[in-house]
Amino acid sequence: MVGGTLGSLAPPTIVGFSADDPDNADAAYGDGDVLTVRFDRAVGGLAGGLGGVGDGPYRQSVGEGPYSRAEVDRLFGFSTPLGADYRGTWRDASTISLELVDARGAGALVLGRSRVYPSVAADAVRLRNRAGCENVPEARCLTLTNP
Repeated sequence: MVGGTLGSLAPPTIVGFSADDPDNADAAYGDGDVLTVRFDRAVGGLAGGLGGVGDGPYRQSVGEGPYSRAEVDRLFGFSTPLGADYRGTWRDASTISLELVDARGAGALVLGRSRVYPSVAADAVRLRNRAGCENVPEARCLTLTNP
């Protein structure tokens, strides 16, 4: 008899949200800083597509992007405004990095208080696991931490 598990069909859950200043130029949130969003499992096809790529599910790949601010906002919502412009790039199948391009209008990112959550916008792209299961609960969010 075979034992074990073949995985879960649950949709991806956000398990990490961290900030980093790659050049360590200052102690403030600003241009060039990077936010990282991590999921508990690989993210598969992105229902609804991004950037006008196809009409059906769009499968992201490592290094895919950069996605524009508008495209990132279709994936995620934030409790704190991130700024006038930012870009998103998939680092692996379960991690996306968001680089701040223009910090004008950004709110104060506060460790333990600033949050990320799946977008609830009318044109939101639903996150799916590799098997195609979707519907990450909107109430699931994670607070900002150190990497």
